[in-house]
Amino acid sequence: MEAGCACVLERSDPMKKLIVMAGFGLLLVFGTAGEVASRTMPTQDELSKAGPLIQELMHDDLSAVRNGKKTREQVGDAAVALAREAQSPAEKYLLLTAAFDHYMRGGSYDKANSSLVALRAAIPDWKHSDEYAFIEKSLRILASGKGGPVRERYAALKERQQYAAKLKKALAQAQAKPTDKKLQFQVAAYYAVLEHWPQALDAFIAGSNPACAAAAKLEKESAAPGQIADAWWSASDINPEFLSSAIRAHAADLYKKAIAANSLVGLQKVAAEKRIAEVAFAAGAANAKSETLTVASSSSSSVGMAKYYGTELIGKSVEENKGILSGFANNCSAKVKGPFEPKNQTIEAVVEFETGAQIDGQCGILSAVDKCGFTPFFVEQNQVVCSLSSTGSTWDIAKSKPIGLPLKPKTVYCVKCVWDGKGYSWSSLEKGRWCPLLKLPCATSVCSSDLQFGTGRKMNFPFSGAVNLNKCYIKIGGKLWWEGVKGAYKSVNK
Repeated sequence: MEAGCACVLERSDPMKKLIVMAGFGLLLVFGTAGEVASRTMPTQDELSKAGPLIQELMHDDLSAVRNGKKTREQVGDAAVALAREAQSPAEKYLLLTAAFDHYMRGGSYDKANSSLVALRAAIPDWKHSDEYAFIEKSLRILASGKGGPVRERYAALKERQQYAAKLKKALAQAQAKPTDKKLQFQVAAYYAVLEHWPQALDAFIAGSNPACAAAAKLEKESAAPGQIADAWWSASDINPEFLSSAIRAHAADLYKKAIAANSLVGLQKVAAEKRIAEVAFAAGAANAKSETLTVASSSSSSVGMAKYYGTELIGKSVEENKGILSGFANNCSAKVKGPFEPKNQTIEAVVEFETGAQIDGQCGILSAVDKCGFTPFFVEQNQVVCSLSSTGSTWDIAKSKPIGLPLKPKTVYCVKCVWDGKGYSWSSLEKGRWCPLLKLPCATSVCSSDLQFGTGRKMNFPFSGAVNLNKCYIKIGGKLWWEGVKGAYKSVNK
């Protein structure tokens, strides 16, 4: 950003990041058949009319929780299941806010957050200020620090409120000095981070940054989406970070439109897909927009709908700072939340890690908690090796097989393991390209398991380096099952 603006625009991540990141718990996409045309906030009259039916349908569940026959989480799950069948915004609003309340009272904070993501998807016109007040009221009854992702969502909404206040101040200054290009640019920046792009375009055109002005003019002139996206991508090399992130996210949306319209081909399409993936990783969602994240009932068995998110920190020494895991020691690791159950579906696991000053002998990077067939990344004799089993008892696929990646101290590596139904393959990320390493023909998938970072089954040493959760994910059946950036939490009584 030009001199004179940096003092006004603080460095921060955009609200969009946490809106995408939100929804750590059980998720499912509402069927389109049940969607209604209106996605606006229901009126008080509509809520009053929908109330009696909701009360009737939830009566038995509410009686059961009062009598101690059901938990708050179970009642929340029941409300979410009904919300999936609901036809009107009023019905969805009442059910999902009820689910949120029960989840919060029962300590199921991941699911509580997911219910808010579902509500935002069902009713996009729900004001952010109202959502902020709604969460604030609930957090008042919790002890400081409790709430997990709900508290993070609250902090993101608070940040958005602050950006709105800064926008109001910048607008007043710009109106007093309409020819001041730097003030116009400040206005544009705040409009962009708040995702008010029609207003941002006009302000960018009047602002002091030539690259942003040129991109905004192209968009106002309705140029080809791919051309507009390229212009914004070039303009995104800018400070502060929150503005760069907002511009890149906008460019990614335009690239998606261009790809959907089949207007990008060849290397242009490859570049666009790569940039979309970069934005998705930075936003904490490797393959999804926030609109796709909605809550499921507990009966859902859809693998790939991001059933499990997050990473549980086990032990006193292991810690997480801005998505970086470190401090592994004996009995101190980081467990992937939820059992890994690929069955016969395809698998893709990506891990980025940095080796320590000393590369320890036989230590786990991503490995089994207990009996397991999927131990794709651990260290032996200064190199990454794998052990795979279709039964969980004998390593019939591979045992301590080098994948072809020798390690150096204090070096960052990004590795990927894939099972495509015909065999396993490993590759490493080199200068933005996946370079093939080892291939193992195998028609059998691994058994189910629990996975963890930093140590492993019968390992001699803990991993002395660090794992970058921001770049780690696992897909099952081509759909995101887990991604590390969704959050890391200290386990209870560990």
